[in-house]
Amino acid sequence: MIFGTEQAWARQEVVQVEIVSNAEQIQPGQEFLIGVHFTIEPGWHIYWKEPGDAGLATSIEFSSSIPVEFSNLYWPPHKNFRQPGNVTGYGYSSEVVIYSKAQLNPKAVIDSQLSIKGKIDWLACKEICVLGSKELDFNIPIKNKAVVKNEELFTRFKGQI
Repeated sequence: MIFGTEQAWARQEVVQVEIVSNAEQIQPGQEFLIGVHFTIEPGWHIYWKEPGDAGLATSIEFSSSIPVEFSNLYWPPHKNFRQPGNVTGYGYSSEVVIYSKAQLNPKAVIDSQLSIKGKIDWLACKEICVLGSKELDFNIPIKNKAVVKNEELFTRFKGQI
């Protein structure tokens, strides 16, 4: 496995990441989904929680500005990759959403905002491998009525779990 340099990474962003939720606004005590949507350039792949014989597991850590209970991550089924040297790897190509169930504290204040931070690390490979890392922020208004969004995106990946 050949690792790229920082300069190579700067020239080619092969993985785009964004935090996504199935909630546009939430109520105190509400359970919702929060995840990371990976969009991966053709020919490249990232790794599953168990990367196989070589590779590096994708890592996602969520934290929040007010108390939220985050579940373990939900990982859609992976693909098997045959890598140079006849090495088996497990991961994702094209796109994937890896997510967690989250539950907002029932005592959260209406008309305030929940801020979620995500620390995301991955290894993307094709002929070479490049490390990727991002820290992202995501905000959801806390209201007295819940509003959903991104149902199609979550349904597509949730149905694969």
